[in-house]
Amino acid sequence: MLALASTLTVPAPYEVQETQQFNRKTVILAAYVSPDGVGHSLLIVRDGAGKTLWKHHLGWKYHLDIEGRSLAVRTLLPNGQTLLRFFDETTGENFGTNRFVDVPKFSPLVAPFRP
Repeated sequence: MLALASTLTVPAPYEVQETQQFNRKTVILAAYVSPDGVGHSLLIVRDGAGKTLWKHHLGWKYHLDIEGRSLAVRTLLPNGQTLLRFFDETTGENFGTNRFVDVPKFSPLVAPFRP
């Protein structure tokens, strides 16, 4: 499925970082760094014709985390925890936030590797 050019256009000075298709919509994560060194991310959801349904300003270094029926973004916090924010795909409402320690390769049967 080819995306329309208008579907991938984002407001200046943002640049597209990631895109995914979700329930016949295009989900775009765009970012930029302001002259004062502060990073900004913008989550945009558009319909098949490229019309913006909603957008949500986020902090820095987010990634799309779309699995199954969930539209979410994730970032790594300075303390090593993962922050996962869930959005309603129709309204853009943030309906949930989860913080956790992400240890996908952890097993109590395997000693941790230490260089």
